[in-house]
Amino acid sequence: DYFLGNSKEGRTWSFIPIQHELNIICEVDDIVVAYASFGWTPDDKGELKSLYVLPQFWNQGIGTQLWNHITDLCHKEQVKSIDIWVLENARSSEFYLSKGCIKVDQGDYYIGEHLETALCYRWSQKDST
Repeated sequence: DYFLGNSKEGRTWSFIPIQHELNIICEVDDIVVAYASFGWTPDDKGELKSLYVLPQFWNQGIGTQLWNHITDLCHKEQVKSIDIWVLENARSSEFYLSKGCIKVDQGDYYIGEHLETALCYRWSQKDST
């Protein structure tokens, strides 16, 4: 139902009022194999809305390249921190922990009536130097 547009998603944590947004794609042989969506506010906070790599391209460094591009941009734009919300059972938690992120919060994520626990990880410049 969600993919057909019959079910909506929702989250119990507040949205960061993004004013600058960037979408990054990674192509291999003219096929999009990964993308990231990131935004930040005038008060130097960011949110990684998504970072996705096709499973057949996992463990090839593509996600790390996208991550590094985002953190390099944070240094350039003086974005002090990034919040990343992921489903508790997702493999991506390991990825963000390996990048120096720390768990700072949790909330509920709904797709229609289906409830999932979501965890918030935070990357900050002071922790990464």
